[in-house]
Amino acid sequence: MHQIAVRTDQLADAKTLGQTYLLALRGMKNLGKRLEDAFRPTGLSVLQFCIMTMLLDDSAPTVKDIATACQLEMSRVSDQVSLLARGRLIATSAPPEDRRIRRVALTEIGLNSVLQALVSWQALDVELANIFSEGAFCELAAQSSPASVRRYAGNSDRSHA
Repeated sequence: MHQIAVRTDQLADAKTLGQTYLLALRGMKNLGKRLEDAFRPTGLSVLQFCIMTMLLDDSAPTVKDIATACQLEMSRVSDQVSLLARGRLIATSAPPEDRRIRRVALTEIGLNSVLQALVSWQALDVELANIFSEGAFCELAAQSSPASVRRYAGNSDRSHA
């Protein structure tokens, strides 16, 4: 077996980093659970809420556009779009020039649903901003996020949301 030379200070750093990463992982799992718990009464998952908020501007993006923005596989987004369409929260349409493309838009029922879910999200947003320092919260939100999330994270005045 090959012996690796490691200094004592490197071992101490490794121990500290290992513990830090473990705590960060636990924190992210806790954050995910809080998000799911906040949305449970609305009947929407966090992903469904995210998809629906992307439709608030009436731009009717494609499933591919949504998957790219959320950094997810198209099949996962397509599954959620199908569930939302079945619940009549969104409507899909295919342009005549290419029937393979599905454009997605909110229905009136979906708009009401996402607006109600916004109340849960805003309450959690304020709670998390109080737990984290403002800078740490924005940094956490901005890490590997799509541009729409990074723009939100840069907005420092969310307390009145």
